[in-house]
Amino acid sequence: MITTEWTTTEPEFDIVDHGVDNHRYFQSAGVSYTRWTECFTGFGMSAGEALNHAFEVAYNRLGSPTFAGLTREYLDAVRLQPRVVEMLAETVMDDEIAATIDDESEMELHHWVTLFVLFDKKAGA
Repeated sequence: MITTEWTTTEPEFDIVDHGVDNHRYFQSAGVSYTRWTECFTGFGMSAGEALNHAFEVAYNRLGSPTFAGLTREYLDAVRLQPRVVEMLAETVMDDEIAATIDDESEMELHHWVTLFVLFDKKAGA
């Protein structure tokens, strides 16, 4: 029996900043026909808030049989990467969103960010 151990010095991930879109029309993201195992999309009033929400979604999946190989250590390592730290610091509300906010309307525009991750789904099985 041949086994391969998944090791890397840096966690493999990608971030797609989709920008601002109406929540009714945003088409989300997926991993079909890509190298990524899973993706988590978040939204907020800035890129940093949206990425933080994507991490919250990912952390909430820990322990689920579908995400058996996803670990807190992996997500924590991704969160410490310079590119991620920089984006999480972007907390100023997008001007496009700010221009649409008034007291009488429902929030329709959001900033959208997707976190793509690569992990061994069989590791926790």
